[in-house]
Amino acid sequence: PLRRQRQMCIRDRMNPAAEWTTGWSLDESRGKPLTEVFHIINALTGKLADDPAARVLATGNATGLANHTMLISRDGKRYHIMDSAAIIQDDEGAARGVVVVFSDVTETYAAREELRKSEERWQFALEGSGDGVWDRNLVTGEVFFSRQWKALIGYGEDEIGNTLDEWERRIHPDDRESCRLALERHFSGATHLYTHEYRMRCKDGNYKWILARGRVVDRDEEGRPRRFIGVHTDITARKQEEAQKEQDLLEAREQARDQKRCMDRLSELASGLWLHESEMTSGVITLTETAADIMKTARTSLWFFNDDFSELTCRDLYDSERHWHSGGEILPASHFPDYVASHAMGQVITAEDVHTDPRTAQIPAFYFTEAGITSLLDAPIWVKGQLAGVLSFEHRGAKRSWLHEEEQMAVILSAYASNFLEEIERKHAVEALRASEENFRRSLDESMLGIRVVSATGATLYANRAILDMFGYDDIDELRSTPAAQRYTGRSYAEHRARKEQRHRGNDGECEYDVDIVRKNGEVRHLRTWRKKILWNGEEHYQVIYRDVTEQKRAEKELQRYREFIENIEDACFELDLAGKLTFHNEPFLRLSGHTLEEERNKAPRDRHPTPEEALRVFKIYNTVCRMGIPAKAVEYQFNRKNGDVGIIEVSISLIRDASDKPAGFRGIGRDITERKRIEEERKRTLSALRESEK
Repeated sequence: PLRRQRQMCIRDRMNPAAEWTTGWSLDESRGKPLTEVFHIINALTGKLADDPAARVLATGNATGLANHTMLISRDGKRYHIMDSAAIIQDDEGAARGVVVVFSDVTETYAAREELRKSEERWQFALEGSGDGVWDRNLVTGEVFFSRQWKALIGYGEDEIGNTLDEWERRIHPDDRESCRLALERHFSGATHLYTHEYRMRCKDGNYKWILARGRVVDRDEEGRPRRFIGVHTDITARKQEEAQKEQDLLEAREQARDQKRCMDRLSELASGLWLHESEMTSGVITLTETAADIMKTARTSLWFFNDDFSELTCRDLYDSERHWHSGGEILPASHFPDYVASHAMGQVITAEDVHTDPRTAQIPAFYFTEAGITSLLDAPIWVKGQLAGVLSFEHRGAKRSWLHEEEQMAVILSAYASNFLEEIERKHAVEALRASEENFRRSLDESMLGIRVVSATGATLYANRAILDMFGYDDIDELRSTPAAQRYTGRSYAEHRARKEQRHRGNDGECEYDVDIVRKNGEVRHLRTWRKKILWNGEEHYQVIYRDVTEQKRAEKELQRYREFIENIEDACFELDLAGKLTFHNEPFLRLSGHTLEEERNKAPRDRHPTPEEALRVFKIYNTVCRMGIPAKAVEYQFNRKNGDVGIIEVSISLIRDASDKPAGFRGIGRDITERKRIEEERKRTLSALRESEK
């Protein structure tokens, strides 16, 4: 019987489709096992699929292949197939073979798989996003609500039915009308998409904000909607955030109005004319009250450092809760250096706890405890680039964490305080300038220096008595009428012209220079001159100051001759300060010891002599000259040479006095007498030997 055959083989027929799909012709496949020609596997597992002929023979019934069956052709191509198999019987009903019918469904299978994956992605996207789905049949009234749609409002899968009422009765009463109108507009075709926000009641009785988005996907021939699908998204958090932002915006606008009002008050304060102490006090009070109003602090105060930052004095302290002002308290700032150092570096101190913050913990505790102060925000006040004081904001009650915006506002307020104080200082300075102007002009008139005020073109606007005397003129008119060529020597006049031309080109040039003038009587005098811009009668001009340095020039020439003399003699010349340090020398002085200038300057006085006793003897000589003021002449003492030898110098020492006639150092001139002393000693020894020989 056929059922007992161990293997089914191809016998009679293969249509062209079978030949093309398997890759085998009938002649090639005849007699070959069915499993070799009809090679099928499970597309999902890759394992061999059951032989369909064997399965039909085993069951006696026609059968189809399982889903996901794949045929591998002779050339390795793969095809998804759908097939069936049935027994071939003879006239007597005996099984004579099996017919296998199959078709290539590769494209159909791929489309079905893509649809399956798409549905999986769609389902995953909806479940992952947390959105709920509805599908409403507008003809039957039946509505499908997804599991997530129900979970959004706190219900399980079986707790909500499939009627429209399940949705409508949970809409907030205030939102039902807007929902109805939005649906009508979409159903009528007025909107392409249905989008609406409303509130729905949850299982626990609370309401959630829902964003509904949907679209009519099917209409009848007359355009009436038949199917309406969409999704629900929980936007409660977004709505709460929007509400909070709206509340914050309202509060910010209110705060901005308050701050503008306060800033207007500060601007009025900053532009006020605070010239007198009484007006300054009024201005400070306005400042502390306005700052307290802006910062909402219990106490606001203005403090000033003294010159050495050892004390901090309260100019005004305003208690906004008790509505009173006080001042005059002095705190020892030197006792809380961390606080002062922080402000000196430009830092704003934000102390949430004044007792534990290292910058404020050093401040005496009683200052805070007596007033119940727990937190503090202090901003430095700068006047003309120097730390001048502190604008302090103090908080009572629970500890306060200062916001960044509050810190910035404190900086702004301290800047107003700085501007206010600088304006006060400027007003006082202007007043003082006006008060001193007369004294200034009088001081010019009485000055021992020659002073002239000239315009940019060189016209003389003012000349004091001293400059007129330097030129030998009787009055300013004579100075003005005398040409510059007659007032200067030829060389100085040429330099004067060069400076004038340089200024004409916009370069002020040097502001200190020397000129040689010719007095009215023909005498030449040397003047040192300083030129600078000044305000004169409210306009910019130049002040030229003259000092007669004729005698100084003569002294300098004498000094130069003296130095040339010193440099050209063979004797050693030197000067020492009172400590014995070298301050002046000539070249022969360095040759005495063989040391360099740097070595001589770094040498201690005692190291210049071979023994401590010799060093002490020399010290006494210099000390006597200093005390008595009498020069020491032809003094001999020993000194060390760089090569280790000991030399002998004969020196005369005199005292140098400063301008106030006080001892300032020593001046010495000497010569090396080492060789002379050696010869003298040799001569003494020779004479002594002769005397001994004559005995």
